[in-house]
Amino acid sequence: MPPDAAERRPRREGGAQDDGNVSNIVTGASVTRPGCAWCGDPLPGRRRWFCCDDHRRRGQRAERITETGEFGRAAIRMIRQMARRVGASDIAEFGAMWEVMEESERAVTKTVDDLRAVGFS
Repeated sequence: MPPDAAERRPRREGGAQDDGNVSNIVTGASVTRPGCAWCGDPLPGRRRWFCCDDHRRRGQRAERITETGEFGRAAIRMIRQMARRVGASDIAEFGAMWEVMEESERAVTKTVDDLRAVGFS
């Protein structure tokens, strides 16, 4: 691609800021560096996503948020896998499966009671 074609390419929308053009040695085209994924400030040298370690930790913590429905579906998959393992092994492991069932029944009963206390029928 000729160097002038790189300049005509539309810029990406988003929180990235332009900290100036950096010369590309191979093609001679200009390269725009994105900003910090957390605050949008220009990135210091050798940084690719976050400008400092504090913003990296905050960004990674924000990515770990799991929605309730997604968490429930994961729990169901784990319980099903546990049942397969118990069914394939011996009766001694059935006690652990029974405890999971009793705990889930207690949790559902408590949740229903809490919802009724708030006004749900």
